[in-house]
Amino acid sequence: MKNRRVVPNVVTYSTLVHGFCGLGMWKEARGILDEMGDHGISFDVVTFNILVDAYCKDGKMNEVVKLFEGMRKRGVQPDVSTYSSLIHALCNSGKWEEAMSLFNEMLDKINIMIDALCKEGMNKEARELLELMIQEGVEPNLVTLSSLMNGYCLQGDMRNAMEVFNSMLNRAIELDVVVYNILINGYCKRWRLDKAFSLFRGMSKHHGLEPDTVTYNTLISRLCKVGRVSDAKELLNEMQQNDSKHSHISYTNWWFV
Repeated sequence: MKNRRVVPNVVTYSTLVHGFCGLGMWKEARGILDEMGDHGISFDVVTFNILVDAYCKDGKMNEVVKLFEGMRKRGVQPDVSTYSSLIHALCNSGKWEEAMSLFNEMLDKINIMIDALCKEGMNKEARELLELMIQEGVEPNLVTLSSLMNGYCLQGDMRNAMEVFNSMLNRAIELDVVVYNILINGYCKRWRLDKAFSLFRGMSKHHGLEPDTVTYNTLISRLCKVGRVSDAKELLNEMQQNDSKHSHISYTNWWFV
Protein backbone atom coordinates (compact mmCIF):
# COMPACT_ATOMS: atom_id res chain seq x y z
CA MET A 1 0.00 0.00 0.00
CA LYS A 2 2.81 2.36 0.95
CA ASN A 3 4.82 1.35 -2.12
CA ARG A 4 1.94 2.57 -4.27
CA ARG A 5 2.10 5.91 -2.43
CA VAL A 6 -1.29 5.31 -0.86
CA VAL A 7 -1.01 6.63 2.68
CA PRO A 8 -2.91 4.64 5.34
CA ASN A 9 -5.12 6.74 7.61
CA VAL A 10 -6.74 6.25 11.01
CA VAL A 11 -9.53 4.14 9.47
CA THR A 12 -6.98 1.80 7.89
CA TYR A 13 -5.11 1.31 11.13
CA SER A 14 -8.31 0.93 13.16
CA THR A 15 -9.37 -1.87 10.84
CA LEU A 16 -6.05 -3.62 11.42
CA VAL A 17 -6.36 -3.21 15.18
CA HIS A 18 -9.84 -4.76 15.01
CA GLY A 19 -8.51 -7.66 12.96
CA PHE A 20 -5.62 -8.42 15.30
CA CYS A 21 -7.88 -8.18 18.36
CA GLY A 22 -10.31 -10.61 16.77
CA LEU A 23 -7.47 -13.11 16.46
CA GLY A 24 -6.23 -12.50 19.99
CA MET A 25 -2.99 -10.99 18.67
CA TRP A 26 -2.71 -8.34 21.40
CA LYS A 27 0.96 -7.50 20.91
CA GLU A 28 0.43 -6.87 17.21
CA ALA A 29 -2.66 -4.75 17.94
CA ARG A 30 -0.71 -2.56 20.37
CA GLY A 31 2.10 -2.40 17.84
CA ILE A 32 -0.31 -0.78 15.39
CA LEU A 33 -0.85 2.08 17.86
CA ASP A 34 2.91 2.60 18.09
CA GLU A 35 3.18 2.61 14.29
CA MET A 36 0.42 5.20 14.05
CA GLY A 37 2.34 7.43 16.45
CA ASP A 38 5.57 6.96 14.46
CA HIS A 39 3.79 8.10 11.30
CA GLY A 40 2.21 11.10 12.96
CA ILE A 41 -1.33 9.77 12.62
CA SER A 42 -3.64 11.06 15.33
CA PHE A 43 -5.47 8.49 17.39
CA ASP A 44 -9.20 8.73 17.74
CA VAL A 45 -11.58 7.28 20.29
CA VAL A 46 -12.77 4.59 17.86
CA THR A 47 -9.29 3.06 17.61
CA PHE A 48 -8.93 2.93 21.39
CA ASN A 49 -12.45 1.60 21.87
CA ILE A 50 -11.66 -1.42 19.69
CA LEU A 51 -8.76 -2.35 21.96
CA VAL A 52 -10.56 -1.45 25.18
CA ASP A 53 -13.55 -3.60 24.26
CA ALA A 54 -11.36 -6.53 23.20
CA TYR A 55 -9.23 -6.40 26.37
CA CYS A 56 -12.35 -6.13 28.54
CA LYS A 57 -13.98 -9.14 26.93
CA ASP A 58 -10.77 -11.13 27.43
CA GLY A 59 -10.54 -10.06 31.09
CA LYS A 60 -7.21 -8.27 30.65
CA MET A 61 -8.02 -5.57 33.23
CA ASN A 62 -4.41 -4.45 33.80
CA GLU A 63 -4.04 -3.77 30.10
CA VAL A 64 -7.38 -1.97 30.05
CA VAL A 65 -6.32 0.39 32.84
CA LYS A 66 -3.03 1.16 31.08
CA LEU A 67 -4.87 1.79 27.82
CA PHE A 68 -7.41 4.04 29.49
CA GLU A 69 -4.65 6.10 31.06
CA GLY A 70 -2.86 6.20 27.71
CA MET A 71 -5.96 7.62 26.04
CA ARG A 72 -6.01 10.56 28.40
CA LYS A 73 -2.30 11.21 28.06
CA ARG A 74 -2.73 11.40 24.29
CA GLY A 75 -5.64 13.82 24.68
CA VAL A 76 -8.26 11.34 23.48
CA GLN A 77 -11.47 11.73 25.46
CA PRO A 78 -13.32 8.48 26.26
CA ASP A 79 -16.89 8.31 24.99
CA VAL A 80 -19.97 6.39 26.12
CA SER A 81 -18.74 3.18 24.48
CA THR A 82 -15.38 3.41 26.26
CA TYR A 83 -16.97 3.88 29.66
CA SER A 84 -19.58 1.20 29.02
CA SER A 85 -16.96 -1.44 28.19
CA LEU A 86 -14.87 -0.52 31.23
CA ILE A 87 -17.79 -0.45 33.65
CA HIS A 88 -19.08 -3.86 32.52
CA ALA A 89 -15.58 -5.33 32.79
CA LEU A 90 -15.08 -3.91 36.29
CA CYS A 91 -18.45 -5.27 37.39
CA ASN A 92 -17.59 -8.70 36.01
CA SER A 93 -14.33 -8.55 37.98
CA GLY A 94 -16.18 -7.68 41.18
CA LYS A 95 -14.61 -4.22 41.34
CA TRP A 96 -17.86 -2.47 42.26
CA GLU A 97 -16.32 0.62 43.82
CA GLU A 98 -14.18 1.36 40.77
CA ALA A 99 -17.14 0.67 38.48
CA MET A 100 -19.38 3.11 40.39
CA SER A 101 -16.69 5.79 40.40
CA LEU A 102 -16.26 5.44 36.64
CA PHE A 103 -20.03 5.43 36.11
CA ASN A 104 -20.41 8.70 38.02
CA GLU A 105 -17.53 10.24 36.07
CA MET A 106 -19.15 9.23 32.78
CA LEU A 107 -22.57 10.50 33.79
CA ASP A 108 -21.18 13.86 34.86
CA LYS A 109 -19.44 14.30 31.49
CA ILE A 110 -22.51 13.25 29.51
CA ASN A 111 -24.71 15.62 31.50
CA ILE A 112 -22.34 18.50 30.80
CA MET A 113 -22.28 17.66 27.08
CA ILE A 114 -26.07 17.37 26.80
CA ASP A 115 -26.57 20.64 28.68
CA ALA A 116 -24.04 22.44 26.46
CA LEU A 117 -25.61 21.08 23.26
CA CYS A 118 -29.11 22.12 24.37
CA LYS A 119 -28.00 25.63 25.25
CA GLU A 120 -26.59 25.94 21.74
CA GLY A 121 -29.94 24.85 20.29
CA MET A 122 -28.54 21.48 19.21
CA ASN A 123 -31.38 19.43 20.65
CA LYS A 124 -31.19 16.79 17.91
CA GLU A 125 -27.55 16.08 18.73
CA ALA A 126 -28.30 16.05 22.46
CA ARG A 127 -31.12 13.54 21.89
CA GLU A 128 -28.82 11.33 19.82
CA LEU A 129 -26.25 11.36 22.63
CA LEU A 130 -28.96 10.39 25.11
CA GLU A 131 -30.12 7.52 22.88
CA LEU A 132 -26.53 6.28 22.47
CA MET A 133 -26.15 6.41 26.22
CA ILE A 134 -29.29 4.29 26.72
CA GLN A 135 -28.19 1.83 24.00
CA GLU A 136 -24.95 1.33 25.91
CA GLY A 137 -26.98 0.35 28.97
CA VAL A 138 -26.50 3.63 30.84
CA GLU A 139 -29.69 5.00 32.38
CA PRO A 140 -30.07 8.80 32.38
CA ASN A 141 -30.72 10.57 35.66
CA LEU A 142 -32.74 13.64 36.63
CA VAL A 143 -29.98 16.05 35.58
CA THR A 144 -29.60 14.43 32.14
CA LEU A 145 -33.30 14.56 31.30
CA SER A 146 -33.83 18.00 32.84
CA SER A 147 -31.12 19.43 30.58
CA LEU A 148 -32.74 17.93 27.49
CA MET A 149 -36.20 19.07 28.58
CA ASN A 150 -34.89 22.60 29.12
CA GLY A 151 -33.35 22.54 25.65
CA TYR A 152 -36.74 21.79 24.10
CA CYS A 153 -38.41 24.50 26.22
CA LEU A 154 -35.84 27.06 25.06
CA GLN A 155 -36.81 26.23 21.48
CA GLY A 156 -40.53 26.38 22.29
CA ASP A 157 -40.89 22.68 21.54
CA MET A 158 -43.24 21.83 24.38
CA ARG A 159 -44.41 18.56 22.81
CA ASN A 160 -40.94 17.03 23.05
CA ALA A 161 -40.37 18.69 26.43
CA MET A 162 -43.44 16.92 27.80
CA GLU A 163 -42.30 13.67 26.21
CA VAL A 164 -39.07 13.92 28.23
CA PHE A 165 -41.09 14.77 31.35
CA ASN A 166 -43.28 11.69 30.85
CA SER A 167 -40.17 9.55 30.39
CA MET A 168 -39.05 10.72 33.83
CA LEU A 169 -42.37 9.55 35.26
CA ASN A 170 -42.11 6.21 33.43
CA ARG A 171 -38.59 5.69 34.80
CA ALA A 172 -39.84 6.47 38.32
CA ILE A 173 -37.26 9.25 38.66
CA GLU A 174 -37.86 11.39 41.74
CA LEU A 175 -38.77 14.85 40.49
CA ASP A 176 -37.86 18.20 42.01
CA VAL A 177 -39.23 21.74 41.79
CA VAL A 178 -36.62 22.66 39.14
CA VAL A 179 -38.20 20.21 36.68
CA TYR A 180 -41.58 21.87 37.12
CA ASN A 181 -40.10 25.36 36.92
CA ILE A 182 -38.53 24.52 33.56
CA LEU A 183 -41.86 23.36 32.13
CA ILE A 184 -43.91 26.16 33.68
CA ASN A 185 -41.51 28.74 32.27
CA GLY A 186 -41.63 27.04 28.88
CA TYR A 187 -45.43 27.13 28.74
CA CYS A 188 -45.53 30.73 30.01
CA LYS A 189 -43.22 31.83 27.21
CA ARG A 190 -45.61 30.17 24.75
CA TRP A 191 -48.53 31.99 26.42
CA ARG A 192 -50.03 28.66 27.51
CA LEU A 193 -51.04 29.70 31.00
CA ASP A 194 -53.61 26.92 31.19
CA LYS A 195 -50.86 24.31 30.86
CA ALA A 196 -48.57 26.25 33.20
CA PHE A 197 -51.20 26.38 35.94
CA SER A 198 -52.07 22.73 35.44
CA LEU A 199 -48.45 21.86 36.22
CA PHE A 200 -48.38 24.38 39.07
CA ARG A 201 -51.35 22.74 40.80
CA GLY A 202 -50.19 19.23 39.94
CA MET A 203 -46.69 19.50 41.39
CA SER A 204 -48.07 19.55 44.94
CA LYS A 205 -51.02 17.26 44.34
CA HIS A 206 -49.16 14.46 42.53
CA HIS A 207 -45.59 14.76 43.81
CA GLY A 208 -45.82 16.63 47.10
CA LEU A 209 -43.59 19.42 45.81
CA GLU A 210 -44.02 23.00 47.02
CA PRO A 211 -43.61 25.81 44.49
CA ASP A 212 -40.70 28.14 45.22
CA THR A 213 -40.04 31.81 44.50
CA VAL A 214 -39.05 31.07 40.91
CA THR A 215 -42.33 29.26 40.29
CA TYR A 216 -44.43 32.13 41.65
CA ASN A 217 -42.40 34.85 39.94
CA THR A 218 -42.72 33.15 36.56
CA LEU A 219 -46.50 32.88 36.82
CA ILE A 220 -47.06 36.33 38.37
CA SER A 221 -44.93 37.99 35.70
CA ARG A 222 -46.83 36.32 32.87
CA LEU A 223 -50.22 37.09 34.42
CA CYS A 224 -49.27 40.76 34.63
CA LYS A 225 -48.15 40.80 31.00
CA VAL A 226 -51.51 39.49 29.80
CA GLY A 227 -53.46 41.93 31.97
CA ARG A 228 -54.73 39.40 34.52
CA VAL A 229 -53.83 41.64 37.45
CA SER A 230 -56.42 40.28 39.88
CA ASP A 231 -55.21 36.71 39.27
CA ALA A 232 -51.61 37.87 39.79
CA LYS A 233 -52.52 39.55 43.10
CA GLU A 234 -54.35 36.42 44.20
CA LEU A 235 -51.27 34.34 43.45
CA LEU A 236 -49.07 36.78 45.37
CA ASN A 237 -51.39 36.46 48.38
CA GLU A 238 -51.16 32.67 48.13
CA MET A 239 -47.40 32.97 47.98
CA GLN A 240 -47.37 35.05 51.18
CA GLN A 241 -49.78 32.72 52.95
CA ASN A 242 -47.52 29.78 52.15
CA ASP A 243 -44.66 31.60 53.87
CA SER A 244 -42.59 31.58 50.68
CA LYS A 245 -39.59 33.87 50.70
CA HIS A 246 -40.82 36.11 47.91
CA SER A 247 -38.10 38.07 46.23
CA HIS A 248 -37.90 41.63 45.00
CA ILE A 249 -38.94 40.38 41.56
CA SER A 250 -42.44 39.52 42.79
CA TYR A 251 -43.11 43.10 43.82
CA THR A 252 -41.45 44.82 40.88
CA ASN A 253 -43.92 43.04 38.56
CA TRP A 254 -46.55 45.53 39.73
CA TRP A 255 -44.59 48.49 38.42
CA PHE A 256 -45.24 47.29 34.87
CA VAL A 257 -49.00 46.75 35.21
